Formats: sequence, structure tokens, C-alpha cells
Amino acid sequence: MKIVHVLAFVLCLGSAEAQVLETASIRLHTGPVQSVAVRISGPRVTFLALSVSNLLQYAYDLKSYQIGEGPAWTVSDRYDIQLKAEGDGELSTAEARKLVQDLLAERFQAKVHRETKDMPVYLLVTGKSGAKLKENTDTASAYRMMMSSPGRAVVMTVTKGTIKQLADQLSVNLQHPVLDRTGLMGAYDYKLEWLPDGAAVTDEDAPSIYTALEDQLGLRLDGTKTSIEVLTFERVAKPSDN
Repeated sequence: MKIVHVLAFVLCLGSAEAQVLETASIRLHTGPVQSVAVRISGPRVTFLALSVSNLLQYAYDLKSYQIGEGPAWTVSDRYDIQLKAEGDGELSTAEARKLVQDLLAERFQAKVHRETKDMPVYLLVTGKSGAKLKENTDTASAYRMMMSSPGRAVVMTVTKGTIKQLADQLSVNLQHPVLDRTGLMGAYDYKLEWLPDGAAVTDEDAPSIYTALEDQLGLRLDGTKTSIEVLTFERVAKPSDN
């Protein structure tokens, strides 16, 4: 079986002028989770309905499969959080991530370490007949992705999306790591329509996601194993009071 190697992620994101967390408000999200959101506005960062696992993903720029198993509440409990850094300047994404690292350590008493774990993955590669993608070179155009389900099928419509963004979205849909190995570096417009796994199939239905990728986009998923670095909990506690 082919083994591929993944570049290790870095736990500390520091910057030349590290932002200092001035205030933090954490409240348990008690209603239904209709959406999750992350917003940066000036020196403030707002999170809506994120779990500790979600916060770790954001803080260290990781995927869900790179977060090791912790207490059940780190996935089930959701929090609404407001952070403010010192000063009035606009936070960069890297600075906002560092604030969340500080929040996790201070208010959730989170201590994590990285380790390497062998796991099955999909490699996204070009199919035998080559990619069937329309490159978008319009400088005024921006990335946009819309998911819809008009019937039993799922339809993903993308404007100016990279193949890495496609691989990341497939990881979410398949609940399985998907790594881009196509070598395609552009931004593309495309539509992908497939029938989710487990749905009963009729002659009129859309194909499986594996068939749809090759027939509609000229791409293929190859299964293999690789070593991926993950964050593993050493300690975590429910947050201290505001």
C-alpha cells in the first residue's frame, strides 16, 4: 500500500507583535444549533455555537480528523464566545487563532500535545481522461460555495474554488480525510451532484460521490494509508466563570 507523508502542523502560531487577550465572555449555547459562525471585527472575535473540538480546529488550523478523542462534552457542548484583544487594531486571522489558543489554555485548562497516527485516507487525483474543470481567471470573481438538496441528491455549486477547498469539503461530506494530490493549482467553476451513502438507489437517482467525481469533474478518490499528526488531549475542563 502506498504511503504518503503530510507536512507537520505547528502548534504555536506566534507573530512579531503577539496580541494580548483583554476580555473573554463564554456562555453555554442552550438553544438548537441552527448554524455556527466565526466573525472578526476590529479587535473582537465572536464565535457562535462552537464546541471545544471546533475551537481547537480553529485555533490550530486543523481538520476534524486531526483532533483526538476527548471527553464527550468537548464535542456535544456548544459555546457562544466573545473575545477582545488589547487595543483597537484589526485582528488578522493568525492573531485571532492565537487568542483562541490562549483562551483554551486559560479558561478551559486545555493542554494538548501532537502525535503521529496512521489512518486511512483518500487521495484526490485526476482521472484517466483528465480533469473536466472550467478555470476561472476573473480577478473580480471570488470564491463561493453553495450546497443544496432539491431532492434526494446533494448538489454542490462552486465559483472560483481551488482543488484544496474541494478536498477539504469532501473530507466533511465523507467524514474521512481527503488529501489533494491532483497538482491542479488554478481556481475553478464546477457543479457536483451525488447521492449520499446509505440512500436507497433507483434508476433516476444521481450517482455515488465516487462516480460523480470521475464522471462530472474528471477526478478520482484513491484509498491508502498515511501518517497524520493529530492533537491529543492531556487535560481539559469545562470553562471557568466569566
